[in-house]
Amino acid sequence: MMKKSFHSQIKQKIIKILPLFFAGFIGFFSLLPLEKAISSSFYDKFDHFIAYAILAITTKIAWPLRDNFHIILIVCFYGAIIELCQNFSPGRNPDFLDMLANAFGAISGVVSVIMMKKRIKKID
Repeated sequence: MMKKSFHSQIKQKIIKILPLFFAGFIGFFSLLPLEKAISSSFYDKFDHFIAYAILAITTKIAWPLRDNFHIILIVCFYGAIIELCQNFSPGRNPDFLDMLANAFGAISGVVSVIMMKKRIKKID
């Protein structure tokens, strides 16, 4: 069995850390007091959808052998916890529709990775 190169090992560690970094990024900006929050010009639910789709994509890429349902469940659970924690952040409130947008983003993220893998296999 060949040993992985140093660069390959570093790459694998970065890939594993990326979803944790992104989860921290989401958590930080989601729990900022409302008056300090950065708002985009897009619809709020779209922001949630995109953020949790990216979190699911990075998680699925970091742990490709993990069951798809578990990745979706973990990402949705994280989104629900963040939404509930907003109750303790000044000016913020939990929103069921945000949780729903998070869930749709998580599902779409995992499905997009599955579709990309199938597409790549067809090309090879």
